[in-house]
Amino acid sequence: MTAPARWHWEERAEPRSRRPHRLRKKTRPPGLAAEIERLRLDHLWGKAKLTPILRGQGFDVGEATVGRSLADLMRRGVVPRFPA
Repeated sequence: MTAPARWHWEERAEPRSRRPHRLRKKTRPPGLAAEIERLRLDHLWGKAKLTPILRGQGFDVGEATVGRSLADLMRRGVVPRFPA
């Protein structure tokens, strides 16, 4: 029997990263984070309640975008999380 064939990537000292070379930039409307922060501090609403209110104010956003913005604000400690 012969030894199994080796792949070219097995001979590298360290494996190469699978991370994309170019990442997409965040494209959120200007002023969105400030408005989400204001509404969240006043009412403690979640993304489902905030999305139609923001759309009514002229922001073209989806629920996922509002959720990501909220998560970013909560991670930085700008707005509170819901009580557990």
